[in-house]
Amino acid sequence: MKRIRELAGASLLVVLVTSGLNTAQARDAKIPGDRFLSWNEAHRNVYVSGLMDAEEHLVDTCVPDATAEQLSKVLTSWLREHPEAMRDPAHRAFVRAVSEMCKE
Repeated sequence: MKRIRELAGASLLVVLVTSGLNTAQARDAKIPGDRFLSWNEAHRNVYVSGLMDAEEHLVDTCVPDATAEQLSKVLTSWLREHPEAMRDPAHRAFVRAVSEMCKE
């Protein structure tokens, strides 16, 4: 039982640290699109969660009910459809992909 509590505590710490850094750094991160695509789904979802916080107004205006998982899939698809944007920051691609959804 003690081991389970230790693991739960460690997991919670990782989530708290990651989410705090995630929101603060997502907009300024220079993560290129190809690197974003190389991450596993969980990592992409956490990153997109930070982008959603950084671009709260855009997300609330265009896709207010979207989840990080849904927008991660949108960004992944958008990047695959726009290979010329692979070297650009994933943040920029996120803004473009969500903005396109807003026009629909």
